[in-house]
Amino acid sequence: MMKRLFALLLTLALLTGCAAAETPAETAAEMPAETAAVNRYIGEELGYSTDLPYIPLSDAVYDLWSFPTSFGQPFTMQDIVYNVMSKNKFLKVWVLAGYYDLATPFYAAEWFFDHVFVNEETEENLQFTYYPCGHMIYMQENCLASFRQEAEKWFNR
Repeated sequence: MMKRLFALLLTLALLTGCAAAETPAETAAEMPAETAAVNRYIGEELGYSTDLPYIPLSDAVYDLWSFPTSFGQPFTMQDIVYNVMSKNKFLKVWVLAGYYDLATPFYAAEWFFDHVFVNEETEENLQFTYYPCGHMIYMQENCLASFRQEAEKWFNR
């Protein structure tokens, strides 16, 4: 089911030329097409009917979200990653990064994990892989091929 949805979104992106978006403004411009594709897939392909639309990136939803707290302070992702990686020495984390990604810059991920301070014994469970592309590494054939090879190594180790 998810493969079909991904194929639908990928096809839509390729046909409309939206696949090359690398800036937040371009990504925002793509949202109506992606939202329409998801709503169509849910209604026509899955046969699910609802009066509620699929709404991505909504401030209204974000404002209602209940974030976990600890001692009255919100948890940060650093707290969560530290706790999970420290408690599960078998957990492996693979960070994929595009050098030209303006949505989630690779150096932000590097900084984040440099400040998590995981235990030394679990530090080897963290791996970074970099690609010469933007946010959607699968949209460039050379990056997709490289990712495929890296993924096979990652999952077979």
